[in-house]
Amino acid sequence: MRRVNLGIIGLGLRGVSYYRLIQSKPLLKEIFDVKWVADINKNKLKRFKEEFSFKGEILTDFREGMENVEAVIISTPDHTHVSLYNEITEYGKHFIAEKPLATNIEDAKKILEKLKNYEKSVVVAYPLRYTPFYRKIKEIIESDTIGEIIFIRASEVLSYEHGANYARRWHRKRVNSGGLLVTKCCHDFDILHWLSKSLIESLSGFGGRRFFGKREGFPQYCHECDNLDCIYRYSICPIWYYLPYEEAYEPEKYGYDLCVFNSDMDIIDHAIVNLKHKNGIVSQFAIGPIAPNEFRRIHILGTKGELEGIFEKGIIIIRENKSNCETQIEIKEEPQGHCGGDYRLLLNFARCILYKEKPAATIEEGYYSLIVAAKAEESIEHGGILLKTGL
Repeated sequence: MRRVNLGIIGLGLRGVSYYRLIQSKPLLKEIFDVKWVADINKNKLKRFKEEFSFKGEILTDFREGMENVEAVIISTPDHTHVSLYNEITEYGKHFIAEKPLATNIEDAKKILEKLKNYEKSVVVAYPLRYTPFYRKIKEIIESDTIGEIIFIRASEVLSYEHGANYARRWHRKRVNSGGLLVTKCCHDFDILHWLSKSLIESLSGFGGRRFFGKREGFPQYCHECDNLDCIYRYSICPIWYYLPYEEAYEPEKYGYDLCVFNSDMDIIDHAIVNLKHKNGIVSQFAIGPIAPNEFRRIHILGTKGELEGIFEKGIIIIRENKSNCETQIEIKEEPQGHCGGDYRLLLNFARCILYKEKPAATIEEGYYSLIVAAKAEESIEHGGILLKTGL
């Protein structure tokens, strides 16, 4: 098997995670040869080279390395995705497109049109599709064990550390991220499409900014605050960046310790979205920001029974009407990268390049779920009005 020469654009949390995974998994390390990494921050590149003893090139301009690779991973901030996707297609490279495809519907349409007849492989980074947990649920549905689906209820609750980051990082501004449901939840809407085998045709959403965001009596930065017991202090909830050493050790000098209650945040921090699919299935998705621990839950009611799933514990419970029995399935937990989703995503990317397999999540599917997320944001902004997705 030949190796795939690879470049990574953007040394943020995702870009570094992909590299760590490739180095830690023997099969991925055998397949991918990371020729270079690129980032506009020279100090970040310096840390990466030292920390990982990286032998490849470190570039401030990825264009300098494009002739040396056949594939790239794009892991830059959301608002840069469209311009980078357009540019990478001009080089004719295979690439992983981090979610979301874009921060708004107009740009998403442009990238869909641009890639309609693209001959290289483009894998949308929807890692939930690749996890053993959701793949088992898909298998159970298709086995007809619970019959035809009537409704699906799904939820995600972030830990307070994770939630605080959406009030502190660049995601907190809609111009950068498209909003919480776009930047965070588009792959949750994709799961609803995937399990139901039907696109969402209409929706209404409720939510807002109830906990995080500007309040009276809070300083702008944590280092200006005397409340050392606040669980949202930067020292407890550090920003989820891969930072150069000097920035990591002195966050207050760079404004990273922004108070989550006095930020310029303009995205929502919680939501419930009600959805109707084209085939008559109804579904619901909810997200919240401040639990002690993170969890994802799913409940599917079918004509022959029901299914409940606890993602972070790898537990699926099936209850069948006819037998009145309950079956519990335990999925082996995988600690790295979305419980094994990132690993299988990279393997799918490799098979697409080497054997011309189809991506498990295509550009079209990335577009569909982006539309739903953006429309849900719009519905919430207008008081929960019912909107057609146009899909």
